[in-house]
Amino acid sequence: QGLTWKPLGNNAPFKEVVEMALDPEEGRLMLAGAPDGVFLSRDAGENWEKGPAVAGSVVGLYVCPVKEPGGLFCLFVATSSGVYRSADSGRTFEEKVAGLPEREVRDLAGAVSGDRSKLFLYCTLPGKNVAGAYRGGVYCSDNHGESWKPVEGKGLNKGLKKEDEYGEGELAQYFLLGVAEGKPETVYVTCRGTGYWPPNHSTVYRSDDGGNSWRFVFNRDFRFKELNVENAWIPYALTWIWGGFHTGNGFHVNPAHPDTAMWTDSGELVITQDGGKSWNLLSGQYGP
Repeated sequence: QGLTWKPLGNNAPFKEVVEMALDPEEGRLMLAGAPDGVFLSRDAGENWEKGPAVAGSVVGLYVCPVKEPGGLFCLFVATSSGVYRSADSGRTFEEKVAGLPEREVRDLAGAVSGDRSKLFLYCTLPGKNVAGAYRGGVYCSDNHGESWKPVEGKGLNKGLKKEDEYGEGELAQYFLLGVAEGKPETVYVTCRGTGYWPPNHSTVYRSDDGGNSWRFVFNRDFRFKELNVENAWIPYALTWIWGGFHTGNGFHVNPAHPDTAMWTDSGELVITQDGGKSWNLLSGQYGP
């Protein structure tokens, strides 16, 4: 349970792991995402092989908990070059990018419905100004990745200008995704904003209707009237955006309690247990 650790497997073919996923039954099928592709183990990490036909640096992995015919798992891999699907536990992969305006994916998350009858996938793409309209952001698929479409996105920041001198860019950029297994209509996404003050600030958005409507639920600066983050020592000592708001490695939602979620930037772990109404920031062993 994390008290002690040991190396997993012999002569692993990857040097760096940026994402991991495993089958939800026994954990014998493992996926390791790396800057040079995805690697698979079928014996709980003892031996590894590289996933075929997957290009780019891995940014997201998802294993569907409902098995395919023949007892095989459906796997999804998102990379800097697209989205890939395997319907045979990783023996073969196919590119699945229909409807995506480009192949540079930033994150991928998925979940099945409570009755396990339907799979929903979400991914994030770079935001761009195309002929005076926002393109990119959050996309979704409800047909196993065969096609993608932008979420309706009411409430998301899709402006085309910097709102103040402290905005991080002219366009909001969306990055990490978190989805509740068994309740895929509950979705979180991190956003790098176009201004310093709400509603254009860098924040986390939450949707409870599959991406049709959103509300921001993360307000970190001490001066915001909407402040709902109990900050630890890093914001006081190094400024609150020291960890790089959008540069974390994962956003995870408790499948048994979709109001419990946590995510990381490059220096901190942030947790909510009430669906984003309040957040605690854990800065690790170096805090007071």
